Amino acid sequence: KEELLDAVANNLNVDKSTLEISAENVSMYAVQATITEKKLFGLVKKTTKPLRLIDDEGVIRLQKKNAWSRQSSAESWQADVDWMIEELTEYNDGGANLPNLYIVLGKRVIDLSGLQNAEQIKSIGGVELSGIAADTKLIVIATKRVDG
Repeated sequence: KEELLDAVANNLNVDKSTLEISAENVSMYAVQATITEKKLFGLVKKTTKPLRLIDDEGVIRLQKKNAWSRQSSAESWQADVDWMIEELTEYNDGGANLPNLYIVLGKRVIDLSGLQNAEQIKSIGGVELSGIAADTKLIVIATKRVDG
């Protein structure tokens, strides 16, 4: 794991001690850092949590500049997706902007971003995850639409 953290620290240009593994499955690790930027002479602070999804071979599979991740399982992923949709959906004139969601199963990244409603997300996610054991470790990752 140390080599993987070194690779992520190098990629993010941060000190390795600031990194944490926020979620993992059998072959992938969601590694995040907390970065606080000060603006207007330190009066305004902006905190981001960049994420790098790295596999056990050291290949970065997914990069997000501000993301939320949760350790999950095949039996509880829908509750985690519900929580992320509830917390990260933004409402404006055009309606609801759902977050971009990704579910990581083994080395597979299931991209559920860009879907129009929560039912579509859960339906497609359910099809993709059908037939796997209930205790299978998953990683659920979300970003707001504007954070990409």
